[in-house]
Amino acid sequence: VKRMVTNGNDLYLLNAVQGNVLRAYMTGRGYDIDATFKCGPSQGPLVVGQLVDIIALTPGTYKEAVILGIDANGNLLFCSPNGEQAEAVQLALPGNFKESTNLEIDNGDLYVLDPESKAVWLYNNMDMAQLPRDFFGEDRPNNMADVTDMVINNDDLFLLHADGQISKCAYSSLPQSPTRCEDPFPYQDARAGRPSGALMEEATFSQIYLSPPPGPSIYTLDSQQQAIYYFSKRLAMQSQYRPAEGLPAEPASAFAVNAQRLVFLAIGSQIYYTALP
Repeated sequence: VKRMVTNGNDLYLLNAVQGNVLRAYMTGRGYDIDATFKCGPSQGPLVVGQLVDIIALTPGTYKEAVILGIDANGNLLFCSPNGEQAEAVQLALPGNFKESTNLEIDNGDLYVLDPESKAVWLYNNMDMAQLPRDFFGEDRPNNMADVTDMVINNDDLFLLHADGQISKCAYSSLPQSPTRCEDPFPYQDARAGRPSGALMEEATFSQIYLSPPPGPSIYTLDSQQQAIYYFSKRLAMQSQYRPAEGLPAEPASAFAVNAQRLVFLAIGSQIYYTALP
């Protein structure tokens, strides 16, 4: 499992091997897999490859779809429940597009991360038939090629780099006040003896998640330590969560937090979950 997202009480798992999505739903005895859910590579009429990222969709975003996935070629897949066939949509792509690795939706706008092109492509109002604009102006983060994940809240874009650093960019369409980036955007660590700065001293993060309003917060995953860190939007550390005992001694590959503050952790082919304190 390379990515997990929640939608209501449902949990969606992106299978790193086959590039498809599994739906897990809550029952009285825990979670079961929905064998009727269809969301994965397809051969036509638009060929969609293995999905590289997924996000949950709020009701009414696009027909009845609950999950949106993207393949490396910038093809979208809208997946609906109840055994319905997924709908593929081809994005209008700029000439310098290279490879999509992540996507986000915020305030009705679609964002596609293209690290090789050092770009985040912005589709206003999810207008997928129109060529996007580049999120950045003249000011863009260094080392865009090593960005591994992103989240966005209103006009604030947070980019997670392979070494665990975060860049924060505030979008603006005004020529007199263009998009500006803080790179790196430092962590604030008030624990005794722990320095604040571009990196967390004891952790290297592999995924980032932004909890929705009210009170949006940032969660990050330290895969090697099976640890989840909880920050304010200013990257002030609030808490750290990790298993007390009993989980396999291998890196966690994905995590998710739902609206009820259940946290999910993928280790190997198993999913573990608990309530956050």
